[in-house]
Amino acid sequence: MYRLKEVAAKCADALKISEEDRKTLLPSKRQTILANRVAWAKTYLKKAGLVDSPQHGFVVLTEAGKSVLADDPDKVTIAYLETIPSFHESHAMPNAGGTAGTAPPDSDFFNEDV
Repeated sequence: MYRLKEVAAKCADALKISEEDRKTLLPSKRQTILANRVAWAKTYLKKAGLVDSPQHGFVVLTEAGKSVLADDPDKVTIAYLETIPSFHESHAMPNAGGTAGTAPPDSDFFNEDV
């Protein structure tokens, strides 16, 4: 089990995100862009059944997630996740606001590696 903050730091390190960019806030000034994007990635990976969140602020890789890692995909994008039936089904279902699969404000992020 991993703390989501640790996952965010490791992602930022791997992507060589500067300290300044790591601290950049969303327009709401309530959350960093990095934390927001990692949270969205977790949400999408959870919908695909690749990770689970046993308690708030933590994430764990599922057996399906381990299998994906063993397959060593070049990138895990929205298009890749849509090939996973559980993601496709959950992403197409209406959410509480009545819209299907709402993407984060800056959905270009999901054209990158997740």
